[in-house]
Amino acid sequence: MSKKYKPQWRQTPFQHIVYTLCQTRKQIKKTGFEPTNSISDGNVTFYTKGNECAAIVYLRKNNRTDIENFGLIVHEAVHIWQEVKLRMGEDNPSLEFEAYSIQAIAQDLFEIWRDLNNDMD
Repeated sequence: MSKKYKPQWRQTPFQHIVYTLCQTRKQIKKTGFEPTNSISDGNVTFYTKGNECAAIVYLRKNNRTDIENFGLIVHEAVHIWQEVKLRMGEDNPSLEFEAYSIQAIAQDLFEIWRDLNNDMD
């Protein structure tokens, strides 16, 4: 049974950025944002309006292994964390603060990826 795509928005620690994960351009459009012309298999695009920021992680569906997808998700989670650091004005966060923040973002993205790959259009 196929379900209709509905964006699953999450919020970074300290609420600086909302983010979600999409696997098609059609899904990106359903977030209310326009897809970029990027042709990469994975990227994160930041959309800013005033002081508010949304990040769309795009992980194009293809024949990657789960491990390869997890690696890309962690990679994009780091980019989201890098943007959070900029917005916080944090030049040198503690190593644990950084690790826990990336872990939280990556876990959210893993959960969304899992849901998207359980028979969803």
